[in-house]
Amino acid sequence: YTTLFRSRGSSSFFFSKLEVSMADDIAEAPEIPDDEEMRQVACTILVLDCPPGFHFGLDYLFWTVGPRFSGVRGIPPGPHFFYYAQGQAGSMGAEYAERLGRFVHLDPAEVIVLRYNEDTEQLSFLEPGEAGRLADGVRRHEFDKQLGPYPMEKHKDWVELTQFISPLVVAKIEPVNSVVISRTQGPAQDDELPDEDGVKAPKPAAASQKDQDAGINIEPNTTLSFSTIPKGRSRHKAVGAELTKAHFDKSEALGELLANEHGGRENDLLGELQFAFICFLLAYNIEAFIQWKNLVMMLCASEDATRARPQLFADLLRVLHAQLLQAPEDFLGGAVGAEEGTLGEALQASFLCSCLPDLIEICEDETLPKKVFKRARFLRELLEQRFKMTLVEFAQLREDGPVVVETEDGPMIVMDDDEDAPMIVDE
Repeated sequence: YTTLFRSRGSSSFFFSKLEVSMADDIAEAPEIPDDEEMRQVACTILVLDCPPGFHFGLDYLFWTVGPRFSGVRGIPPGPHFFYYAQGQAGSMGAEYAERLGRFVHLDPAEVIVLRYNEDTEQLSFLEPGEAGRLADGVRRHEFDKQLGPYPMEKHKDWVELTQFISPLVVAKIEPVNSVVISRTQGPAQDDELPDEDGVKAPKPAAASQKDQDAGINIEPNTTLSFSTIPKGRSRHKAVGAELTKAHFDKSEALGELLANEHGGRENDLLGELQFAFICFLLAYNIEAFIQWKNLVMMLCASEDATRARPQLFADLLRVLHAQLLQAPEDFLGGAVGAEEGTLGEALQASFLCSCLPDLIEICEDETLPKKVFKRARFLRELLEQRFKMTLVEFAQLREDGPVVVETEDGPMIVMDDDEDAPMIVDE
């Protein structure tokens, strides 16, 4: 095994587990096949002609591969994300190098075959004829000594992160060439990425001159096709308290998003949330982080929708629980703005301390279905255990609390992160 994988890359993908469980949901999780059943349905990713020092990742794990490496076997069917990067042999620099990756949805016993292309420096799928012959060799066990085993001890956690990522979700979002690339800096134009409300203009096919001058390389056909989040309140004609409610409660925007982008399918919205999280966490794609952030902010501010769509929020709480449980600390704090300091200081730069307490508060309502209430409690326990502070202390870290301003027209509420949209409050 160690001759196939010389050294592991980022240790941040070996996430420590916390003693916070959602035991009431175990029966609802997809079943993990037993050993015999797994042997019948296990999949293989065959990876050929990797150069020295090549780095390859599948789901949680990211390795520097050895000269005998030809892929991974024993992979459970379902959605997976493979990614890779160049690097010098023995170097840990690929942990921060540009990554390329893509989602694949493996059918039972499927074998996919990839080959490194020296011209493009990418892994490419082979033509069906050659791929079929090599796949037959895999099934005859001709490559067994060159294939590393999939870490089954991590599979249950991976299922929790990807259970809503269907082939339909992947087909909707993935780039034209299906390859997700690292993007640690957004395009120079403000309208090419979503703003805080998630509104974005059509995506460019290639980098503009302004981007090129800034040293930002946006390759053609690599933009992720995330959903456009409606700016519901801009069309809201209410006044007074109704206008204030429209500003703070995003339920209307949530309903528009589901109808316009996902055909009303709530699971597909959760799949997009999971897709974005994986692309940022593993492929270092900032577009994906911005979409994940905007979706979380909208969902956490959709109080009315908790009653209209209780199953969506029960599932959302479970998705966020898995993401926050398994994310490394630099993702929760430093990756979203703070460069150094304690985790608590980092959270001050994070939107999470602003919206997660709101979500827990609106879902810890005993009039809601029991599943929603219980999962909100699980999320509260996770936050309090992981961040070593109460939910009240966590919420006090927020920097964008509402400010009441006296004007000629009466008191107005202004959000620090949205100073251009004050809302009038009826007395």
